Amino acid sequence: MQTAQTQVDKLHLFKQRDKFSQSAWNARGLHPSSKELCKQLTTLFNSCAEDLIRAINDNYSGKQIKAVLKIGLGSFNKFDYDTEEKEFICDLFHELATIVNVDFNNNLSKWLYGSTLTTLLKIQKILSPEKIVETLKQPCTKCGTHLETHILKKEKGYLKQAGLLQSVIIVAKSI
Repeated sequence: MQTAQTQVDKLHLFKQRDKFSQSAWNARGLHPSSKELCKQLTTLFNSCAEDLIRAINDNYSGKQIKAVLKIGLGSFNKFDYDTEEKEFICDLFHELATIVNVDFNNNLSKWLYGSTLTTLLKIQKILSPEKIVETLKQPCTKCGTHLETHILKKEKGYLKQAGLLQSVIIVAKSI
């Protein structure tokens, strides 16, 4: 668990970072939005980060900090943005939520997809949960980050080259 000072320091770094730089858009494989829009987004995010800093300094509870995030997300009218911009906004809010140790995923799903679809996805997850058959773990060859691949299903199949009946992974999810 992070200390309050660590959270505040990370929020200050978040504010100082050029969140919508050319390289940030390129990293997502997207063309940058207009400079005016990027400036507006930066202002809204920095305002939210500042509100979170005040909340942490005032010893807000997790529930109160989540309310601060909700207010911040509410300042973004999702109809003003295209799909890529909305996903970028959600990613940055997820980053803020991670910094302040708040589970904000449901709120982001509702903002991005709407309440109906979010509720249907939750129901589907309850009615047919993913069953992990096997987990493969390995480090990233570039940065060393721990990677996991969850095998969700295996089927028997015939491999022509080997002339063998062998297990073949057909559904996997990497995290």
